[in-house]
Amino acid sequence: MYTDLIFDLYGTLVDIHTEESMEVWTKTALFFGYYGAHYAPKELKDAFEEQIRTRKATAGQSYECFPDIPFHAVMADLFRALGQHANNAVQAEENRVMQIDSYLMEHRFAPDCSCQNLACQMHLSTRQVQRLCQQYYNAGFRQVLTSMRMEVAAHRLLNSDISVSDVAQQVGYASVASFSAAYKRHFGRAPSQERSLENRT
Repeated sequence: MYTDLIFDLYGTLVDIHTEESMEVWTKTALFFGYYGAHYAPKELKDAFEEQIRTRKATAGQSYECFPDIPFHAVMADLFRALGQHANNAVQAEENRVMQIDSYLMEHRFAPDCSCQNLACQMHLSTRQVQRLCQQYYNAGFRQVLTSMRMEVAAHRLLNSDISVSDVAQQVGYASVASFSAAYKRHFGRAPSQERSLENRT
């Protein structure tokens, strides 16, 4: 992977040495992003310059002439460092999503199941939790929770003689009215109609 990256970047590396334009860093950011290290052009420029400064201090070289700069090595080290950082960030985010999954599975029927409580448990803001839900479930926390509750409610209505009020309580609703309203919004029909439709078929 690194060899391919450096090969692709060789023309850009020449530009980096001969230009101060951010355009070359934009191209470099696109290449890095293709290989999984997503960074802004300015971040890459700063990281590259830090790599050069570190090499100068360690090797005692000035790199004043273009041929003296080990671009391949510098960019390979830079990609490894940033790529590892990106991988760590992705892993951390995946762990957070697993926490959301676990919380919903354990608390989805609890009346106090909420984005606020989950955020507090995860030491995140509610906005961060909502962003993760939108990113991984393509829906907000409340929508994900309601969908989980409604699927179970529909199954119980169709496959048991449990009363609507008991089903409402079992899936986390304090009142039949709030449950019925949520059910109708989700399925387009009232819970009482669910059994009527089933009985007709």
